[in-house]
Amino acid sequence: MSLIWKRKNPKELIFARSRSSGLTTVMIIIAKYSMSFNEELDFFYLTGQESDAVCPVCGADLAYRDSRLRIFRDYGGHKSHILIRRLKCSCGRIHNELPDCLVPHKHYACIVIEDVLDEVSTPVDLPSEDYPCEATMERWKSFLERNTLRVEGILRSIAHSLLGYSEQLLLSGVSLVGHLRGMGSGWLSVLILPIYNSGHSLQP
Repeated sequence: MSLIWKRKNPKELIFARSRSSGLTTVMIIIAKYSMSFNEELDFFYLTGQESDAVCPVCGADLAYRDSRLRIFRDYGGHKSHILIRRLKCSCGRIHNELPDCLVPHKHYACIVIEDVLDEVSTPVDLPSEDYPCEATMERWKSFLERNTLRVEGILRSIAHSLLGYSEQLLLSGVSLVGHLRGMGSGWLSVLILPIYNSGHSLQP
């Protein structure tokens, strides 16, 4: 059972409880949006999303279904909620629409996870007990190690058509994960977006 928001009209959001419908849920990532905060209801929400979203599995247009609250944490472990849209496809799949500042199946913001993977943040930097604990940091590192070969394979299959990478780079044997990490801050969201938007996924 999950908590969702159903929009009855453009000015009204209805809070409801919804049991699983048995439909397959897929993640899609968006990079074009604005984030605002609703002080009265105490959550963030997104505006400015593209209206022509398509299913990454079958390519059909997606339609708005409802919205749900999702937890996310920032530096220091501060917990907030963000309202994300759920989009439905005619093929029966439900797509959770995540902003690229979040990682599927992870509560912490993408930049926090990225800083741990790049060892910008380490256990000796823990400013408080609410910060990601050492065990959580190790899980994030294991997440990347466990998925590296899968990421390399997916990126090589879509890099030329979707990312514009040259054939020379793809044939060079250079690690595409390493190439993205070498771009500096923001590399994790750049890596995650094309993977999920091409219908693939990673092990949590």
